[in-house]
Amino acid sequence: MRKTRGKWADDERNLRMGIYANRFKSAIYSLFDRAFIPHELAAARGPLILHMSDTPAEIYPFLYRLVTLIKPAHILHTGDVADNYKIEKQKSQLSRYQQSVVPFLNQLVKISGAQLHVSPGNHDDLPTLLTLFPAEDLKNRTISLYGKKFHLMHALDDQPDAPGYYCFGHQFHPLNLEEDSRVLLNGLLHIHVIDVETWQVYHLEYPPGTNKFRKMDRNPTGL
Repeated sequence: MRKTRGKWADDERNLRMGIYANRFKSAIYSLFDRAFIPHELAAARGPLILHMSDTPAEIYPFLYRLVTLIKPAHILHTGDVADNYKIEKQKSQLSRYQQSVVPFLNQLVKISGAQLHVSPGNHDDLPTLLTLFPAEDLKNRTISLYGKKFHLMHALDDQPDAPGYYCFGHQFHPLNLEEDSRVLLNGLLHIHVIDVETWQVYHLEYPPGTNKFRKMDRNPTGL
């Protein structure tokens, strides 16, 4: 049976209400450094792939709890691992950056058992990351996971045409986009979890105040 305009409007209204409800629940959960996991994701059998980007150290406890809950098989981080330290502009912050980044990445792997893939950002120190990934070419790379191509980069400068999952961060645009052959996942906007069994993408909220900790306003330029 063809849907009427009223039915379409009801469906859209219900979808928006669901989105707002999830955002409200996310905000409440995050007050206790807990991540809100939608029911569908909690029931997913996986394996799961998690993507994040531009993570200030202030939200590390939240991220620890998230990976503890969902136990992803792979974690993709697309740069600015300790985004509260802008070492591109302030080299004096390097030692504090190192003291945050190394235990953070090690802890992510320890508590999740995931394989970690990192693409450095403009506020990352490449020599520091190479101590953790000595045999890898970290910049703008493509990896294969479960028969799909994942293109990891900090900034998506051009709209891609090739198939695959494009995982990036750095600035608020472009927005997330899901098509048949390509998927754009902006890790500055959301934490993304992909259920490999269905290839459903879940967009999870960062905790309130994350952009403040990043020292960013919501604008198209990024930092």
